[in-house]
Amino acid sequence: MAPSQSKLKKSESIGAAMSAATSLIAILVFIGWIFDIAFLKSLLPGFISMKFNTALALFLFSACQFCLLLEKSRGVRLRPLAKTFVILGTLIGVATAQVGVQDLSRARKFYDQVLRLLDMNPIFHRPTNIVYGKTNPEFIISSEKVANEFKQSGDTFCVGLWANSIETVDAVYKEALACGGTSLQVPGFKDRHLYTSSIKDLDGNSLEIMKWFDDPAKPTG
Repeated sequence: MAPSQSKLKKSESIGAAMSAATSLIAILVFIGWIFDIAFLKSLLPGFISMKFNTALALFLFSACQFCLLLEKSRGVRLRPLAKTFVILGTLIGVATAQVGVQDLSRARKFYDQVLRLLDMNPIFHRPTNIVYGKTNPEFIISSEKVANEFKQSGDTFCVGLWANSIETVDAVYKEALACGGTSLQVPGFKDRHLYTSSIKDLDGNSLEIMKWFDDPAKPTG
């Protein structure tokens, strides 16, 4: 075997091993979330837990790599499938936001009322996490501790939630205040394309409810 072919085979073997290792990590995290096993969710003691959607994205990316390796070694046309895995992994990886809360039961009462107006309901409920979404995970509230402290978003960033109409933005804002939230910005147009409002939840996490208009000349629902 020529030296160049030997190097190619070696690089393919390394790529396959890395793909398998990434898939295994993702599967272990899946098991951790399904059965609420803390050390499987974080993999290393003292580390922050990996989110379910992050593990799913990693699994899809490793599947993409495996498809490309298989296409190269076996001549099977799998590039379109690999592209699909990349697109899905990217969308899933950025689709879920999380905020830290101190009292999960109290926070759930707030978010159940607020998020239902955005058609999001609890999908998974674990002792320290509640996952909301329409059909897939989109938003997580967590009372998990890192280094004996509750995870907080607070003023460090703002979680954005999309609404399907101006009326929904207004309704979410009013419901959030009625449930004990604090106003940061009353509903209104930030610019000609974006109608938005901002509030803080019971733990000081900042939320922005938004409606985007591609055609600002027709700002209807």
